[in-house]
Amino acid sequence: MTIADGGAVTFAQEAQFSGGVQTAGSIETATIDYTDGDLAITIADGGAITTSGNATVTGDLTITGNDATFGNGETISNSTDGTVLITSPTTSLSGDLTVTGNDLAFGNGETLSNSTDGTVLITSPVTSLSGDLTVTGNDVTFGNGEAISNSTDGTVTITSPITSISADLAVAGLATANANIAVKNGATSAGKIEFYEDSNDGTEKLIMLANSMSSDVTLTLPADDGDANQVLRTDGSGVMSWVDVSASNVTITDNENTSETNALVFTAGGDVDGGSLGLESDGDATYNPSTGVISSTGYSGSTIVASTSLDITGSTGLILENDETITNSTDGTVKINGIVSAGTGSADGVFISDGDYDVILRTGNSTTGSITITD
Repeated sequence: MTIADGGAVTFAQEAQFSGGVQTAGSIETATIDYTDGDLAITIADGGAITTSGNATVTGDLTITGNDATFGNGETISNSTDGTVLITSPTTSLSGDLTVTGNDLAFGNGETLSNSTDGTVLITSPVTSLSGDLTVTGNDVTFGNGEAISNSTDGTVTITSPITSISADLAVAGLATANANIAVKNGATSAGKIEFYEDSNDGTEKLIMLANSMSSDVTLTLPADDGDANQVLRTDGSGVMSWVDVSASNVTITDNENTSETNALVFTAGGDVDGGSLGLESDGDATYNPSTGVISSTGYSGSTIVASTSLDITGSTGLILENDETITNSTDGTVKINGIVSAGTGSADGVFISDGDYDVILRTGNSTTGSITITD
């Protein structure tokens, strides 16, 4: 140890002090080590300070260099004048963060900006929130002018030309559309609306589905609910109205004198059991109100009852069960083709004249032939 003129003390080798060291000047050495049990601090040549425990600064900490480096490699850097860069995989704040400038800029170019007083602008291709978002003001406004507004208490208004929902939309309350509703289903099927029954009754539903159409169809409903037993009718242009069932309002007019040929009307398919019947007619079955004559090309039935007379005008006459015939092809003559039998059971068969006339039996040939009477 050398004590020079003026009081300077020089140690040729390492010096250790068990007590305190006081100096009115400076201490110049390659390394100053302070040791107190397990904790130590070293001030190396060049000013680097290393401590084995925590370092507490009760006043200001001024860093005249560019960086503050932490044990795991994170840094706080001031390499660019006016910029403080925090390099860390995760940066957490347990208290408030106050930004006195306008912007917070992130590594990929996204920013939080307050360049306009009262407005915070988030600039990012995608902004995600993993928790709740609470808006204490009235509106959330998007870049193209669309907005979500709560200016009226209890109402959320979405202002947008088109609002798209890619999944199901479940509405627990009343859904009101102040404009129109368009229901589509892409190439899967036509648009449809499903009306479910009361959940106490089951899960069945009524489906209203559009058909394939060549042009738009508009159906305008009536202004009221109509009367009992009425049905909906269209005017051909889609305007609907309530009308009585036409089948219960058929008017039949009495016509006994007009000489005309009217087609007989009958039920389609021979439906005689009632219900909904279609009506048809055929020109070969007619009726003349003036004469009371029904004309047709044929008749099939079990019995024909004529209260006055049966007029057969055809040359084939009356055809009986086994094809024997009674004809009147020659005026004044009735021809029976077959054996004529009279009498039934024990009763006699009697041929008599209807009035004061003779009964004449003769052959078909007026000059020859015979009449045979057998037992």
